[in-house]
Amino acid sequence: MNERGAVSGYTVADEFGTWNDGLRAAGLDPQYHADISKSALLTAITTLAEELGHAPRQRTWIERGKYGLDAVVDRFGTWTAAVEAAGYTPISQVHVNGKVPTRTIIESIRSVAENLDRAPTGSEFREHGAVTPQTVKNRFGSFRAGIRAAGFEPHEPRAYSKEVLLEAVQSLAEELGRPPTTGEMDELGAVAASTVANRFTSWNAALEAAGLGVNRESNITDADLARSLRRLGCQLGRPPEYTDHHRARYTVTTYQNRFGTWANAAAAAGYDTSVSEPRHPRYYGPNWTEQREAALQRDAFVCQMPGCDVDQKIHFEKYGCELHVHHIQPLRGFTQESGYARFDHANTLNNLVTLCADHHPVWELMVPLVPDTRHLDD
Repeated sequence: MNERGAVSGYTVADEFGTWNDGLRAAGLDPQYHADISKSALLTAITTLAEELGHAPRQRTWIERGKYGLDAVVDRFGTWTAAVEAAGYTPISQVHVNGKVPTRTIIESIRSVAENLDRAPTGSEFREHGAVTPQTVKNRFGSFRAGIRAAGFEPHEPRAYSKEVLLEAVQSLAEELGRPPTTGEMDELGAVAASTVANRFTSWNAALEAAGLGVNRESNITDADLARSLRRLGCQLGRPPEYTDHHRARYTVTTYQNRFGTWANAAAAAGYDTSVSEPRHPRYYGPNWTEQREAALQRDAFVCQMPGCDVDQKIHFEKYGCELHVHHIQPLRGFTQESGYARFDHANTLNNLVTLCADHHPVWELMVPLVPDTRHLDD
């Protein structure tokens, strides 16, 4: 089906649940695999893994594997169990603590690029890479930046004409109800803002060519700028860095003209710029998800800063992400000399509090002091 069919086997399996269900829907007899041994399946998985350079994903197996996914599941119960039986760590379980070495990310990009003979697109890397595009984005600020860090220029799937680029800008402007920023174009547009800007010499020149107003941003207040960086930090899961400026609501020169430097703007938003933060969301322990949810429920999904009534719905509308859960006593205070963190102690409910993006930086700056938290004892 993958080699000669009009659509891939994955498309059929995705639509009907399994390949055999697709056969049944077509009025054909399902394929059974009673004669396929476990050893034959493991050999096939190993062969594909060696071709890829890493454990195959389930989708890749459906499209390129020697046998059907049903045969694997029949023998091993799940795809994950089969991959583990073949001696590999499933992609979904690789570096679950978020601490993927930069070298691993770079090597994965280069491996996929070598097979394609060019830099991979995000969708190609999602299917064939040893890590996800989001991992690349978290480490380098954007997927394109990760591609450049690996020594390649980002690949554009096709040569865009000026007309096509203008249509992409106009389409997003119509959706937003105003001219888009470069950050919004990167996040929501059909093509990257840099592709548009390079063709028209600048982003504002492209906006003018599209018949849209140029983003002058002269009436933006300091509070607006600080709030936009807190929103960006909320979406990134870490303090925004200079390399993230293309994703901000306003242009980098707007922040620099107002605050002098990007670091000063970040400080005005409540971030401690004297501390170097990791470029990926921090790992908070195996019980973090459970404890975080428990803290949110205890606090009725409302910011616990005295006088603040921002709830989950308002926070989503304002920042595009969930409320924060803050460690009253910082996680670093629970790290032993060996480097192992006592997550069971750090993540106790009496050390967690729900905060909004506006007030989270306030609590961070007050450490080891905290605002009035007597309401947590109710």
